[in-house]
Amino acid sequence: TCVAIYRALLEKTDLIPTYFAGHSLGEFAAYAASGILSFKDTLNLVRLRAERMQDIARRHPGHMSAVLGLTADVIASVCSTVPDEGFVTPVNYNSPLQTVIAGTGKAFESAKVALKNAGAKLVIDLPISTAFHTYLFEPVARILLNRLQALDIHPTQAPVVANIDGTAKETKPEIITSLSEQVSNPVQWVRTQDFFLRNNVTDIIECGPGKTLTGLARRTVKGIALFNASDIKSIDAVAAALATE
Repeated sequence: TCVAIYRALLEKTDLIPTYFAGHSLGEFAAYAASGILSFKDTLNLVRLRAERMQDIARRHPGHMSAVLGLTADVIASVCSTVPDEGFVTPVNYNSPLQTVIAGTGKAFESAKVALKNAGAKLVIDLPISTAFHTYLFEPVARILLNRLQALDIHPTQAPVVANIDGTAKETKPEIITSLSEQVSNPVQWVRTQDFFLRNNVTDIIECGPGKTLTGLARRTVKGIALFNASDIKSIDAVAAALATE
């Protein structure tokens, strides 16, 4: 859907992106939209990723929760001091005051209580049955790396800003390493948005259903114009807005 919306937007504008980015699974869509990976190769990678992640999820049940109102440093500190069975760790750094944690067992439940005691405004359980973006998925990362090494990586003038560290990846070794390892490492979305600020990005267009990333950006990237393209009506609205810039 994201790639289709992006291509529809291209048909209506003279848009020339400087960077691409996508959150978690969306990073694969970013690579397809940029042309760095072919659409067919991207679909095959996404299917492989989903199948192998489901295998891990069946064997290792876990939980994820969004924590609002505490900084990432405080959340990491609280998680590191939980003594109970299992583990808990930050996995999605979405905005300065919104971080998702993931984990297993009593450690996860104890962390939620400790975070509320530390001043979290909300701790919202997510409808997810495993601890994504943690070390549990390192076997999937190795499988993806092996598959990516065999694929064609196409040169582009607009690199993807990677989830794993919020920097633009331009060479094949950088791309295949970061894209494979993101499945077992935290999503550094705050760093991604900081990258846009440092590199004088003027407009951000979210292509896809919903406005989640646009909402996060409103809290983080002050001074950058934000657009959302999710259907025909909004695509036309974005095209009209860009035409006046």
